Amino acid sequence: MLPPFNLKGYTASDPLDRVSPRTGLLVLMGVTALITCLLLYFIVYQFNLVAFQSKWVMLAEVVGYTFLIAPVVFFLRKSSSVVPYLLVFLPLYLLDLYIQAHFRDLGKPALWTYVPGTFIDAIHVLPLRFFITLSFDGLLIGPICLWLARVGLAIFGHLSTNDVPRQRFRKLGRTNPSRSPDGMPGTGF
Repeated sequence: MLPPFNLKGYTASDPLDRVSPRTGLLVLMGVTALITCLLLYFIVYQFNLVAFQSKWVMLAEVVGYTFLIAPVVFFLRKSSSVVPYLLVFLPLYLLDLYIQAHFRDLGKPALWTYVPGTFIDAIHVLPLRFFITLSFDGLLIGPICLWLARVGLAIFGHLSTNDVPRQRFRKLGRTNPSRSPDGMPGTGF
């Protein structure tokens, strides 16, 4: 099994290759949605580290990670772990700098703020604060979600019936399930 972090990329087959692209993408999107919801629950309600302007902002984060970031991570899954990390980190870092300069510093309501009195608020160098907090998001939503999707498919992938028709045709001595025994295109069964 591929480790969650690698710098060289990955060319061998992994559990996401053993299912249809649609199934792999849906699994990664489901894992990303679940992990994003858990992340928001813990940083907002359990540890009280971040305050969002509304629940709609939290929903937008879940939707954005699930429907925008997860598909791109899926199609770049063979690349180095740095790529999905940067895919999440860089836009958030730039957005956080923009929000700081145009909202928080001016006393205007921001999409999210860091709760005063927490260990995050104790980091007074703002670019370093953003780097630390958003690196956690980048690592979790990028490489960790991809790795969890792979692990889930490695454990439960045998439940997939994607290869069943091909296995049946191999037993019958045929190599292409889309062709009938006489070589003509057909349903295969």
